[in-house]
Amino acid sequence: TIMNLAKSLVRTAALALAVGLFTAGCATQGYKKADRTGINLQNFRKDVVEFKQALDASLARLNEVSQAAATNPRPAFEAYTKSLTRLGAASRRTDKQAQTLQKQGEAYFQQWQRDLETINNPEIRQVAQERKEQQKQLFERLDPLMKQLWSHYDPLFSDLQDLRKLLSQDLTESGIRAAAGLIRRNTDLGASVQSHLDEVAREAGMISDGLMAARTPIAPDAKAAPK
Repeated sequence: TIMNLAKSLVRTAALALAVGLFTAGCATQGYKKADRTGINLQNFRKDVVEFKQALDASLARLNEVSQAAATNPRPAFEAYTKSLTRLGAASRRTDKQAQTLQKQGEAYFQQWQRDLETINNPEIRQVAQERKEQQKQLFERLDPLMKQLWSHYDPLFSDLQDLRKLLSQDLTESGIRAAAGLIRRNTDLGASVQSHLDEVAREAGMISDGLMAARTPIAPDAKAAPK
């Protein structure tokens, strides 16, 4: 009947208005917080890539020491020593950023929970709750990957530092040859850590894309004068 149709239209309009008000209120700040978290994830991914590059460099310099054992290993050893300093700084920077992200993520989802609890319409609240849980699960995939990374990296970095100490006392050809097996073993361990870093970088990019609102690139002005 016309009366039932009118009631249906009113209900639909009320639902749409409720969505609009929530979007204009809580979600206005919410998506901006998500964007900030996404941008920080992108910066974190850059730190992870630089971390991997620093590890690559340290492993390469260590192998160069081994290769130069019979000629002149001094320059390679000095380069290896400097590379470990850069590697330590890169790992600490990554760890600090990861901890900051964890705190930021917890605050973001706590605020989201508070916001959705103000929604009166149960249908809208249910959708908001489901989306929050989906995004939270997406974000939380990073933490176990970081724990796996550190469980492999920490003993590797300790060994790389110990090898520097060993070689600093005995940089002779025979001394380097005696450490050859340890160098090969840590090079293999380094390859495993590199794989973990690749996985963390890949996951950080996926999480960032999942949290941030889409952005349409601005098309260049076709009428602009060529440079």
